[in-house]
Amino acid sequence: MSIRKAFFWLHLIFGCIAALFIFLMSATGALLTYERQIIHFAEKSDYPQANHHTNTLSLTALSEIANTFAHEKPLTISLRNEENAFVQVKEGRKTLAYLNPYTGEKIDEPGLATKTFMRKLRAFHRWLTLDGSFSETGRWVNGIANVIFFVLVLSGLYLWLPKRFNKRAFKQKLTFGKSYPNINARDYQWHNVYGIYLAPVLAVVIATAFFFSFKWPGNTLKEVVSNEAKVEKLSATPLNQGTAQSLDVLFKNAIGHTPDWQRAQPKSA
Repeated sequence: MSIRKAFFWLHLIFGCIAALFIFLMSATGALLTYERQIIHFAEKSDYPQANHHTNTLSLTALSEIANTFAHEKPLTISLRNEENAFVQVKEGRKTLAYLNPYTGEKIDEPGLATKTFMRKLRAFHRWLTLDGSFSETGRWVNGIANVIFFVLVLSGLYLWLPKRFNKRAFKQKLTFGKSYPNINARDYQWHNVYGIYLAPVLAVVIATAFFFSFKWPGNTLKEVVSNEAKVEKLSATPLNQGTAQSLDVLFKNAIGHTPDWQRAQPKSA
């Protein structure tokens, strides 16, 4: 058996074995690509309505409401530059409450059902679990499928190479023909053309997936690129002049320099 024929059977067998997992990862990965946009759309549908209120609460008032929630660390008030957008009160990464921007009342988490679905979808994409929990077995299964997918790309590149290295042979492999003797010949040509143009993108996508499926790529990269950073201590001179401004004035001045701002997270006192 020639090397080329061996690669062909390797390419075919691996493709058949991993086809189901590759399809599942591709379909769920395509949805996860737009996760942020999907969640944002779901959140907007749950934005509080102004009703008889016309003005949103000041940042100082929101800060006072936020400080009524039990917390140990400084709070962050997350604002969005959108009409009727909710106000999110966070302690570190933990969300304490979602507030109505007009009344300051606590509301249900916007887009909760969609967020839950996307979280479970992400878990299925990474670990093949439907309940959103971590699964070591599922991670290894997907990891092995990723390796097989990577082998498919590499073996496909080898099989794509023409037997004779000349301009005509490469042109035939890189372009579509005007006519084909039969459907099989057309499908084979389409496979070659689409495959060679998509191969670099697929190789990068698959390689990055290794970091989710296995620990050794991340550990190896950390050893290669990490170095001890030198920390330089800086001394600050206190300001003895001037009057402390309110949170609203500081925020207004800040967004005045960036009128197209989308989100802001001022610290609560």
